[in-house]
This record gives sequence, C-alpha cells and structure tokens, in this order.
Amino acid sequence: MLASPLSTGGAGFAYEFQAAAVVLSKLLAGAHCLGLPVPVARVAMQQRSRGYLLDDVVVYGDLVDPCPWIEFQVKRSLRPTAGTPEFVEVIGQALRSLAGHTVEFDLGDALLGIIAAEPRNGLVELRELARCCSSHTRYTTFAEALLQERVLDKETRERFDDVRETVAAAIAQGAPSFGTAAETAHRLLSVLRVWPLPVGESDDLAAAVDNLVDLGDVAGVTPLAVFSHLVTLAEGWGPSAGVVDAPMVRRQLRWRGLRFGRGRNEHRIVESKLTPSHVARCLPWSWTRIWRMPRGFLLRAMSRVPRSLRGLRMSLRAGGICRMRRSFVAARRRRATPSAMLTPRPAAAQIWPGNIWS
Repeated sequence: MLASPLSTGGAGFAYEFQAAAVVLSKLLAGAHCLGLPVPVARVAMQQRSRGYLLDDVVVYGDLVDPCPWIEFQVKRSLRPTAGTPEFVEVIGQALRSLAGHTVEFDLGDALLGIIAAEPRNGLVELRELARCCSSHTRYTTFAEALLQERVLDKETRERFDDVRETVAAAIAQGAPSFGTAAETAHRLLSVLRVWPLPVGESDDLAAAVDNLVDLGDVAGVTPLAVFSHLVTLAEGWGPSAGVVDAPMVRRQLRWRGLRFGRGRNEHRIVESKLTPSHVARCLPWSWTRIWRMPRGFLLRAMSRVPRSLRGLRMSLRAGGICRMRRSFVAARRRRATPSAMLTPRPAAAQIWPGNIWS
C-alpha cells in the first residue's frame, strides 16, 4: 500500500524542530514571542513530565516573580473543524491545562498556544476568533456583540460552531468544563493564541534569520547557518526535555565551532539587548571596557537604562564623556609634542582602578 512521504518521513518532527528554532532565534535576539509582553528568557521543549499538557514548546518571559509563560502544541497539520480527532485531542489537553492552572490563567501569567502550518485559512480564522474572545470577559457579551450576521464574517462564526462542537466532544471524553459548551469554548479561546507558521520560506522564517544576522557576522557565518545549528540543537534538546536560556545556547553554538569573539559588530549585538529588563544582566563591565567603547554607543546605551538605575546611567555617561575627553587630549598631545618624544603609555595606566560591578 502506498503512503505519503510526509507521514512516513518524519515531517511532523522536522516541523516541530523548525518551530523551536524560530523561538530560539527570538531568545538569542532578546525579542518578543507571540503572547508574551516581555522578551523571551527561557525556552523549554517536551515538558509533559513537568505538568505542561501542551508540551511541545514552552516559552518563558523575562520576569522573575511571577514568570509568565505560554505553552504551545506544535502540529504540522491541524484542521480546526468539528469531528477532527487531532483537534479534539488538542482541545481536550488545553481544557485540562486550563483547569490545572486556573489561578495563573486568571491573573494573566499563563497562555495556551497552537503552532501549525496548514490549513492556513482555517488557522487564520481561529486566530481571529481567539482575538475576539479575548476582548470579552463573558460569553454573553461576546455572543450579543459579535455572533450575529454582518458583524463577523460567516466563516469566523462557523468556526466558533466548530470549536463549540469540538469542546463538547472533548468534554464527553472526560475533559473538564466551565459551564455550557459555548461558555467553555469562549473561556478557552480567550486564553488561546494561534500562530500559523508556514513550512519552508515565510515571513516568520525570514524574521528568525534576521534575528541572527549580528550573531552570524561576529562568528563569520551566514545567519541561515546559525539557524540550521539551532534546528540541530532543538533535535537534541527535545527528547531530553531541555530548558535553555541565551547563554546556554551561545555556549552550545560555540562548542559547534561558532566563535563569538570581539568583532566589529560586538557593540551592536550588546546594544540590541539593552532593554530595561536586561540591562543589569547585560552590562557586567569594568571601567576599562566602558572606557574603550565608542562614545555614541555609550550614550545610546545610557538612554535605554531606566532612571531607577541611577548609578549605571552615571557610569555610562561618565564613560562616554571620558572617551571623548581622552580622544581630545590625545589629539592635542600629537599636535604639541614632537613625534620622537611620544611614547605609548603603559597599559596599566589606562585602566581605572576598581570594578564598579563587583
């Protein structure tokens, strides 16, 4: 009997690793992920053993207490119609996860997500439906305002009927409910984020590769090569339920031969990470390193530091001013002193004493 190569060739696993690599690129760039209001801090894979029922990819935001997260179920193909076994299974797991973390979902610290490639039209309609449900606290106001003709298009309204019937089927199989099937469907959709991530070339893949441009420049490779390494790393971390952060990913890339030494784009990479939530972690520098940085970079870095970190702002500003003054004094010395009398200063004389970060 003939079989599709997609089903026998592991296309679903390959797509899952590609989706994980896209999220890892956001982690390295300090970018935001769908559903999180803060940059990505950690990425976890296959977290069923830790209680995440949508376990394929779990993304944590960069906050300490509480730490927001969104858990994604990754499917290469997921048809969001009533009676589809895969859709019933995903909805059932989502309802169980919603019931297990009710407090976190009510506070807005947790979200559910679906990453799928096809069919795109159905996924886009589901995404729009979830966006509308998240704007209403109760199902009654949602139904009165939107589930009417000439308010939402026919396809989106029919998509809600599909979700309602799927929720009823999942409840019949033992999933928890939050009232009627319609109320449960609204409750679920209000915390659901749908990410239609196409296979192969797409805007999402292009954005992921763009996030790796600076990293690739420093390592001397193309950003697409860095992305390929991320896919391979995801293949190894998935079976072991890996939980990684940006420093760990960089260490693994370095072990694979990508050297992120000091280069012409080093300051640009660090500057892209200077958000208020990252700045205290991204600037563990001594006065020596601050003094040697370009003045323009120091002033731009100072503008990104929150006013609450007054000492750090003063340090960066002092470094920028001293950098300018040092260049000015050196230029005057060159003009006023014969070339034979110019002797280089010892390296120790250029180092400011102490380390303000220790």
